[in-house]
Amino acid sequence: MRQNENTVLRFRQYAWQEIKGRIATVFKALVIAIPLAWLIRWQTNWWDYIDPLLNLLTLGVALFVGIQQLRRSWEEYLPNRLTVYFYYHGREVMRCEKAYLANESDIRALGQQIGAQMAETRELKFVAPMVEISPPEVNEKEGFIHYTAKFYLRELSDALKALDAQGQLPLIWKPPFREALKPESSPAQNET
Repeated sequence: MRQNENTVLRFRQYAWQEIKGRIATVFKALVIAIPLAWLIRWQTNWWDYIDPLLNLLTLGVALFVGIQQLRRSWEEYLPNRLTVYFYYHGREVMRCEKAYLANESDIRALGQQIGAQMAETRELKFVAPMVEISPPEVNEKEGFIHYTAKFYLRELSDALKALDAQGQLPLIWKPPFREALKPESSPAQNET
């Protein structure tokens, strides 16, 4: 039941995001069209009044559709980035932020490869049915499409066990990827 409530809420949020721009456009068109109608002066023939108004509304709809198509084509050419989270027993142990992603179909394979490199192991042991891949989000500020994947590990590699014993988890890997992996600093470490 809880999951269905979240799904309905997400759908409502999505629906509102999709239609709020259209509602605003129609409202703006009416704000412009009504004063224009008063300027045209009332004619004895109603069609002489309605025809220009319909032409203006048609032009407004065409402009709106054109802008939407332009945005979609812009989004298709944006580069893709992937942030991958790795959890073990409910806590984050590794994270790779904004890795270059060639295609949406590569998310799972790239996530596994990143995890294996970070864990310094050949085989990443995770719960396969629990891999979560989020829908893409457009990051307009930085100019890319962002994907997120979450892997839930069944066990830690020897390298991760050693880092965990030293309290150096989670490991964070951020661009530029030439730099070494760094443990995330805890608030206690920042105070000293």
